[in-house]
Amino acid sequence: MGAFQLIENKQFQKFCELYERKSHLRATTADYADLMPGNYMRALLGAKKIEQLIEFCQNEVKRREQIDRTTTDFYIGLSIGYFLQNNFDKAGKALIDGSKAKYQDIARTEVACIMYWESVSTHNDVLKRESKKILKNRLRAKVSPHNLVTAAFLLDRCDENDMHSLIDGIENSILKYRALVLCYFCIAAKQLERGDQNGYSEALRQVCMLYDKSPAVTIEIEYHLANILFQEEQRDI
Repeated sequence: MGAFQLIENKQFQKFCELYERKSHLRATTADYADLMPGNYMRALLGAKKIEQLIEFCQNEVKRREQIDRTTTDFYIGLSIGYFLQNNFDKAGKALIDGSKAKYQDIARTEVACIMYWESVSTHNDVLKRESKKILKNRLRAKVSPHNLVTAAFLLDRCDENDMHSLIDGIENSILKYRALVLCYFCIAAKQLERGDQNGYSEALRQVCMLYDKSPAVTIEIEYHLANILFQEEQRDI
């Protein structure tokens, strides 16, 4: 059993403990191959270890900047940590920095999509303009349309039906469910922007429900964020 199965089973604390004890063996022991920093970040978020998440992401960002191997995961994790602590200025800055990372998703839109949600959540028009600027630039990328559809949706260049139609065309079911995570998360952002709190909660719930179709959605950072946000929404009812 690969260690990532612990994350798929939502055994986040066990993954964290295993990472902390055995990650130094990852390169030489097949059973520990999944003990990667990015997975540890996801487990910290899933376990809601927010202070530890922030510290770990800060260290990873610094380490990777020094060797020119920056990746969006740790900027996103850092931003989410700050956001959950209501430190919105630092949360936004982490995403702006992350938009320049060397290694990103194929369309280079994930950071800007989360930036859009953060801008709506915090009523930050400056951050929203930056998000839209990045998304507009990314639409020129020569990648499969389903990789760009969330950007087009946030820019009001397509609707929910268009977005679902493109993602439904993904043949690999696991990849399709993973793509639906960001799809529903962007729908949540738009519903929040419209002031539709019920629609926002429902879109977050749809993200959470994807787990029942494929536990592989736990690799998506937005899945863990949506779970936290949805739980908070339920507590406020």
